[in-house]
Amino acid sequence: MSDEMTVSSKEPVEPDTYHDQKTMTRIAVFASRLSLLFLALFLLVGAVIALFIWWYISGRPGFVLEIFIAYMMYALAPFILSGFFWIALQFISEGSYLLLDIEENTRSAKKDVAIP
Repeated sequence: MSDEMTVSSKEPVEPDTYHDQKTMTRIAVFASRLSLLFLALFLLVGAVIALFIWWYISGRPGFVLEIFIAYMMYALAPFILSGFFWIALQFISEGSYLLLDIEENTRSAKKDVAIP
């Protein structure tokens, strides 16, 4: 065989994220904290929408429903997206904690069972 035909099988080994408890905990904490940012954005945009509705209805002599609906479509998009991201990140965070607890209980159950 020539040197050109041999292929090196040295591929970089990626760390196993799931079985590393510190990494999984760090991911869960990061997702939880990031979800709080989206919750704050959700509440802030909700307050702005409420103020806008109050300003638009009370301060405009000629209330036009079509223009109001067009304005609300632009305002509701970040409101809905931030709510969705908050729910998704909370799901990721709590799901990670749940998987870590299941793995910990499985390991402790294996230690308790004596193999003859």
